[in-house]
Amino acid sequence: MLAQIQSDYNTVNATITINQDSKLVEVSQTNEWRNNSSDPLSELFFYDWNNAYSSKTSKLAEEFISDFKKSFHLSSKERKGYTTINSIIVENDTVLPVYTDADIFKISLPKPLKSGEVIKIYFNYNLELPDSKYTNYGYNSNYIQLSNFLLLNCGYIAEKKSFTSYANHNLNDQFNTAVNYNIEFINNTNLYLYSNLRYINSLFQESTSSSPKFYLSKSPFRSHEFQRFRLNENFLVTQNTQQELSVAKVFQYLSSIFNTQDFFHLTVDSREFKKASVLGLSDLPSFIRLYNNEHVFEMNLLNVLSDKILRKYYQIDLRKEKWIHDAIIQFILKDYLKAHYKDQLLLGRFASKWPVKSYQFSSLNARDFFDILYKIGAYNNLDQPLKTSAEKQIKYNFEIANPYHAGLALDHLSSYYKAPRVKQSIIEFLNNTRLSSHIDEHKFKNHLEQSLQTKLDWIFDEHITKVNRTDYAIKKVDFTSNDSLKITVLNKGNQSPPLAINYFRNDTVVKSEWFTGFDSKNTINTKNENYSAVSVNYPITSIDYNTNNDFKRLKGSTIFNKNVQLKFLKDIQDAKQNLLLYSPIFSYNLYDGIVSGLLLNNDGLYNQTFEFQIAPSYSSKEKTLIGSSSFVLNLRKHQSTQYLTRFTLSAGTYHFETNSRYSTITPSAAWLWRDRDRTRNLRKTLLFRMRNVFRSIDSSVDVENITPDYSILNARYTKVENSLILYKKNFIDTQVAKNFTKVSTELERRFLFENNTQLNLRIFAGFFLKNNSTNDFFSFALDKPSDYLFDLDYIGRSEEEGLFSQQFIMAEGGFKSKFDNRFFNKGLASINTSINLYRYVEAYFDFGLGKNKGQSIQSFYDSGIRLNLVTDYLELYFPIYNSSGWQVSQYAYPDKIRFVLGLSPKTIASLFSRKWL
Repeated sequence: MLAQIQSDYNTVNATITINQDSKLVEVSQTNEWRNNSSDPLSELFFYDWNNAYSSKTSKLAEEFISDFKKSFHLSSKERKGYTTINSIIVENDTVLPVYTDADIFKISLPKPLKSGEVIKIYFNYNLELPDSKYTNYGYNSNYIQLSNFLLLNCGYIAEKKSFTSYANHNLNDQFNTAVNYNIEFINNTNLYLYSNLRYINSLFQESTSSSPKFYLSKSPFRSHEFQRFRLNENFLVTQNTQQELSVAKVFQYLSSIFNTQDFFHLTVDSREFKKASVLGLSDLPSFIRLYNNEHVFEMNLLNVLSDKILRKYYQIDLRKEKWIHDAIIQFILKDYLKAHYKDQLLLGRFASKWPVKSYQFSSLNARDFFDILYKIGAYNNLDQPLKTSAEKQIKYNFEIANPYHAGLALDHLSSYYKAPRVKQSIIEFLNNTRLSSHIDEHKFKNHLEQSLQTKLDWIFDEHITKVNRTDYAIKKVDFTSNDSLKITVLNKGNQSPPLAINYFRNDTVVKSEWFTGFDSKNTINTKNENYSAVSVNYPITSIDYNTNNDFKRLKGSTIFNKNVQLKFLKDIQDAKQNLLLYSPIFSYNLYDGIVSGLLLNNDGLYNQTFEFQIAPSYSSKEKTLIGSSSFVLNLRKHQSTQYLTRFTLSAGTYHFETNSRYSTITPSAAWLWRDRDRTRNLRKTLLFRMRNVFRSIDSSVDVENITPDYSILNARYTKVENSLILYKKNFIDTQVAKNFTKVSTELERRFLFENNTQLNLRIFAGFFLKNNSTNDFFSFALDKPSDYLFDLDYIGRSEEEGLFSQQFIMAEGGFKSKFDNRFFNKGLASINTSINLYRYVEAYFDFGLGKNKGQSIQSFYDSGIRLNLVTDYLELYFPIYNSSGWQVSQYAYPDKIRFVLGLSPKTIASLFSRKWL
């Protein structure tokens, strides 16, 4: 076949050389670039994404840091990559690159490039490849992957008078216009060479909108051809007939979607195939895999091939308009499921098994899982508008929620206008735009509106520009006569897509009617055909955000209109039912022993505005009932940096000594903020609470230092920015009680410097404005405060000796050594520092000043070795020298060792969620 080369595209001719056992790539390259704008250009911008690996301050390095990945920052220069530009020649003049970022540079032209003129730029440069462990791009001894590595022109946007000079954020979204590539690759290694470009007449040549990609592998790739498709791959199992049939099945489907007469040349390696796993299904062990192997394989293959085709042959700006790319892929995946696995249920082979079959989950279709994952984020107020630039999306939205959110609009459109019409419209759009021009939302909108003969402002002016809070609610249903209904529907949301009214008989939908969307309120008159209930936008995975107000039974109580559905562990909320969940709970503390109980809650898959938890439990040690409860009202604001207001009433009762019980009742109110730039892991909280504590104390317990029942009004402001390079935490705390008033503040910083030195610094200061207490229960402490507010996760909160007394939680003075006179009833100030010596081994030093009433200021210091295995979760402290002298040589030194151990589910979960949120 002839190479698909277009004369009206820009052209890149290059000779690339790589030698055996070398990370150096030599490139000689010519760019022919046309100024297609009406503006004369005096300078041009270029991508140099390989050079993003040269600096610890590049946007790529910052991306690693935001993902809490230390390997790049801690690696040596030899493992990083960089570009050496030997020469740039324009019209026989040598010009110098000026880097505007680590991976973007510009050149000044000898004379302005006029509209329609073509310029030739000659480059000679060397690439030092990075270690491939960071992003799969780069070098290892058995495999080399080259992508987005050539010095390519950034596009010029005349409307904005600027270039698309996008930095490398590890998003694989370099934006290129269609280019004719002619590349000679001199491979002097013992590795096999493959490319996403077609190989014709000893050259890799093709017209494509994606940057050339090369794979050098120790093992050969296999080649498959089907009609107009050619696939090079290294992930298929050899001589697997079923996989070969699945490959043909997927290509047959793709040929119906991309049904131009053009040829598709695709190359996929095993890493790319694994990364494209749909919903992570490939990673499940075989004994709990929901679907058969063919189903999983086909979905993964379809996903990766669709992505490859759209990137290579369609000019979509994945930085600014990735939602178009995502929406088309989601449409393709769901359409394939409808065509080949229409009746496949979400829980697959387990859907009909006991006890799963009684759950709402079991009745959902496999296609619904895409929408569920999006809504989980939306109900947690994590979602961002689809038009949010890719580098500004949090990881959960970029990789999971936003692709499914984009597909939701086309799903709703397909339901409203019938799927075949929408499918044909998308096929026509793909046929008309292959390598033709830049695809943007205006072209996509104009095509859909013209082909469907309708206005789609609800998609393009609402769905993609706002977070989805579509909320149609059925206010009331009136019987206007024996056979007529008047349904009043309110629009409580921020969007007005078309809506469906669903009619039920015996909890089964028997009819649906579609209506044009509206703002505020609408009344629908319809015939009553013996319906038992009506709903709007049913089922629960529809575009409607809030399903709690979607359903109305025509008979029965107005207040108790829904049945209560009792389920074990977890289920998805259903508009027809009120969900009540129950589950066993187990925990441990030193005084109650093993705690077992029953947790009752309404915490289904989606977070609710009103949430409650009631957990009656049994203490195995005290042989009595204990437990806790909480009632929470969440007021979420999706358009504001002050994103959540929370009102809580909580209560609990446990033991703190033998036959000695404490009980708490705490009303509270909290306001939470986040940064407008959501990629900053910044949170601010203002908390007001009244902690009421009641205690019953056994006569055998020493009551000398125990305070009677007390109530404390607590106001606390906290600001935390969690980052690998610079962790910041500030808080101010005020406590007012009958016998005391105190204020305290804390400042904490964790620095990771470019020379890989890690420095931790914490400053604490607290002072009593009034203190009439008769003991030290409310005093400031050098180490292990009394925790009378019950904020700290102590395993044995009253222990003064033994293993559990050695648990360390950073609070107040923050000292690791124990001192006899550790309490201060007037004021305390301390500094806690540590610096790394080797990897996770650190040296720590503490210094503090304490003041008691009627006494002079006392000073203390403390030093030793810290094993920082997992910061805040698993740490060990070994005291060496403090105010009392050398510690290592003292009696019972193991008793002086302190440990940090985060055991609560919330603490452990935050370790894994911090990079996603």
